[in-house]
Amino acid sequence: MPSFPLLDIAIGLTFVFLLLSLICSSLNEGLESLLRNRANDLERAIRKLLGDEPGSWWASFLPWVNSIQKQSITREFYQHPLIRNLFRTEMRLPNYIPSRSFALAVMDIACPDGALVRGATTGHGTANSASVEFIDEVNNVPLPDHLKNSIKTLVMAADGDARQARLNIETLFNSSMDRVSGWYKSRTQKILFCFGVVITLAVNADAISIFRNLSHSKNLQAVVGAAQQVAAQTPPGQNLPGQISDAINQLTGLDVGIGWAREVDQHGTLDTTKLPPSLNSSSCKMETEPCEHPIRWSFHLLYIHGIGWLITAAAMMLGAPFWFDTLNRFIVVRSTVKPQEKSQEEGSKDSATKP
Repeated sequence: MPSFPLLDIAIGLTFVFLLLSLICSSLNEGLESLLRNRANDLERAIRKLLGDEPGSWWASFLPWVNSIQKQSITREFYQHPLIRNLFRTEMRLPNYIPSRSFALAVMDIACPDGALVRGATTGHGTANSASVEFIDEVNNVPLPDHLKNSIKTLVMAADGDARQARLNIETLFNSSMDRVSGWYKSRTQKILFCFGVVITLAVNADAISIFRNLSHSKNLQAVVGAAQQVAAQTPPGQNLPGQISDAINQLTGLDVGIGWAREVDQHGTLDTTKLPPSLNSSSCKMETEPCEHPIRWSFHLLYIHGIGWLITAAAMMLGAPFWFDTLNRFIVVRSTVKPQEKSQEEGSKDSATKP
């Protein structure tokens, strides 16, 4: 197999980022599941669409609190048979609602008994907003004017066609879900960055040091081989508990300069860039600064590794799927570009030109 030093270094660095991102993604998935952020974002968007009052932040944040316990149009929506079948209890609202179910439920709540269909057109087949019949209350809950005006506008745009009106409501819902996806992605990147900072400091993952060590590493080919094996496995996100354990084991087995090492754990020349701050004076013999002045030593390490740590934490924001795809692209390029291999026809031409 031909050697591509720069490409191999890029594969090794991407592989390290992938392993660290797997840890961050696993922690993020656990946090999202605990706090029900996806369901809370969906409920928040539905409240906006229905013109309801915003829910309590604490009610949506605490996993053991029912956020739709208060009587409201949002509760009536979630209690509709088409929506109620999507979740078990009110303590665990659904993470996803089909657009068709949303549109039919809204039409049934606002205009029961087919009033939307009957009153949507005039005698000339054109839409007439005044002819749309709405109910005033749903189980003693007033129907918001915002919801009435939205439905009237969508019915007028459909020219009285009930099917087109439903499609218009579905389009409105889908566009709102795009905004919800933006909320989720923005929050996920912030959470991944916070986890990335913690994990980067915990394992001393300095991107600049990793790049430098890979450039002079004798086992670079072994790192590339491990990366190829991981790239052939299940993509991230399908088996996070197992992948997180494998990621930790693989990180500890890579000799790329990751980790902290006390004096007693090092052999030969002392590497001060790996000495963590310590409150145990007996662990410092040659270099006493980490034990005598741990706070000052922490700032010294920040000065040495700060930029590299920041690069690593920023890379974690991209997520494990991004680095998995990037690793696959690098490996595909490495496996297809083989300058030392030529076809028989090219080989014969080269031999013919030689004297």
